[in-house]
Amino acid sequence: MRFLRTSLVFALALFAAGNCFAGVKAKTVKITLPDKTAVTAELALTDEEHERGLMFRRSLGEKRGMLFVFDAEALRTFWMKNTLMDLAIAFAGADKKITVCYDKVPKSRADTADADVARVIGYAKYVVELPPGSCGRHGLAVGAPLGFVLPEKKAK
Repeated sequence: MRFLRTSLVFALALFAAGNCFAGVKAKTVKITLPDKTAVTAELALTDEEHERGLMFRRSLGEKRGMLFVFDAEALRTFWMKNTLMDLAIAFAGADKKITVCYDKVPKSRADTADADVARVIGYAKYVVELPPGSCGRHGLAVGAPLGFVLPEKKAK
């Protein structure tokens, strides 16, 4: 009985983690890909948003994504811990040009050992996560530009 209760609590916690932001309107930006396809991307601007990313989500619409914005260009590593869908991940420099694009980074499951979780690396100020196959389908090759304008930061 104790195992069943613990399993139920764990399952509810995972459900809540995946849905706790369902009612919150995310900040978004329109990204124009190299083939002129327009994508609506949620913005990940804070450390907390960078860490959460697309974790626990089961799907991503064809013209949807997430844009991670960092303060400076640096070597960045992304991993797919608790990411329940395959993704394309493109890294771009401060000039918004692609430095590397991974077309199909494999998903993980809750029971995937950390050592087995997929990781990708690239030099970037911006990283965009898109549906798998987007690199080839939309011309996201090294040197190709991304088009977007970030919202202005509000004064504190």
